[in-house]
Amino acid sequence: MYKIRRGVFLIRFALAWSALLLLGTPAEGQQLKVYYPAPERLHLTDSGGNPFNERQLDGQVWVANFFFTSCQGPCPLTMAQLAQLTRSLDGISDVRFLSISIDPERDTPARLTEYAAGIRQQDARWYVAVAELDHVTELIKDGFRVGQGGSVEAHSTTFVLVDAKRQIRGYYSGLRAEEMERLEKDIRSLLEHEPQRK
Repeated sequence: MYKIRRGVFLIRFALAWSALLLLGTPAEGQQLKVYYPAPERLHLTDSGGNPFNERQLDGQVWVANFFFTSCQGPCPLTMAQLAQLTRSLDGISDVRFLSISIDPERDTPARLTEYAAGIRQQDARWYVAVAELDHVTELIKDGFRVGQGGSVEAHSTTFVLVDAKRQIRGYYSGLRAEEMERLEKDIRSLLEHEPQRK
């Protein structure tokens, strides 16, 4: 039953090419909109096999996305976009990046480590982690709210920006260069204009 459910989930994920309808960039000097609270709890395992939770992101601006290592659809492009974003923000210490796998059966810590090496993910600010299927479904639908119409099919290309107060401040398509530029701009704006929690 689990394998059937996981298979359907992964097929839907791999076919997810559309992102959420996104609002435009705020005018100069205008604060970013607060959308929703970020998930209160993260129950993840990182690529080192260690527990990873929300406290490890305290006081940081961070970006979250979802993927799985065997994805042949949009994931390679969105992960490449994220790698480029980390390079563009090189030297900025108060930002973190969290990529969450939706495939706990295949994406063991060893597999995540291998995958991270393959995409040259060597940035200490970028965490690659995995969640159990029930928890990741909860995060997608009710936590980060990147499923459309109560489904989980339309999240695969969406990046979520979270501020230091654990508030969601933006949604961005990982398939569009202009959206990634907007994400970088919004990260810099949060870091400059909104004090980080320590």
